[in-house]
Amino acid sequence: MKVLIIQSAFIGDVILALPLCEAVKQSFPESEIHFLTLPAYKKFAEKHSAVYKVIEDNKKGENRSLVNFLSFCGKLRREKYDIALVIHRSFRSALLARLAGIKKRIGFDSSAGSFFFTEKVRYEQGIHEIERNLRLARRAGFDSWDGNWNMPFDEDFEEAEFGSPGASSRSGKPLAVISSFSNWGTKMWPAEYWIKLIDLLGADFTVAAAGAPGDIEGWLEIKKAVEAEVIDFVGRTDFLELSALIKNADIL
Repeated sequence: MKVLIIQSAFIGDVILALPLCEAVKQSFPESEIHFLTLPAYKKFAEKHSAVYKVIEDNKKGENRSLVNFLSFCGKLRREKYDIALVIHRSFRSALLARLAGIKKRIGFDSSAGSFFFTEKVRYEQGIHEIERNLRLARRAGFDSWDGNWNMPFDEDFEEAEFGSPGASSRSGKPLAVISSFSNWGTKMWPAEYWIKLIDLLGADFTVAAAGAPGDIEGWLEIKKAVEAEVIDFVGRTDFLELSALIKNADIL
């Protein structure tokens, strides 16, 4: 069975889609899971053990034009998928599954293109995103998941920063990882709040800061104002390295 999972939103949404991949694989171990996402997240997604292949959708670049979009759909059609699980709720993602010729297309009823789906799952507010995504899997008959969330990470980065597994290379204080910025301004704390928090954490924790290259300028303003010592990873890690950093955090 060949399954296409579509999630072309941000990295957090991609991470929250991984248990869905695991549910499919655990329900049907012989299934071949293809994960469609943005090029920036390809390296991260293809590291996951349940994912057989990552399909890059450069929807903000070359696939933005109608001609290239249709050509991309044609490539997907040649894959001859049995099922599409469309997590992303845009009109484009639903249309993509339809034009790819996938006979069984399951997505959320709140999708702008829900009329392209052969089966719809109610998008219920008030439940965790992982549980919502798993409902797509259950509708397709993939109802097994052991609850163990297997997060891809960079083993070499982990060993370099924290020692080999089981080693106590980081002595003393527990590790607090902070990330001060977001793609959405409405989700960001004012800088003065971060300054106070970092100084409070610094009394009891080793503080490490993470973030994207675009966060560097804003982060440096915060960093100059704090008194606590901070390990600076802002703009210096890819997603797999960031995953290793978070894996070793005592608090996030």
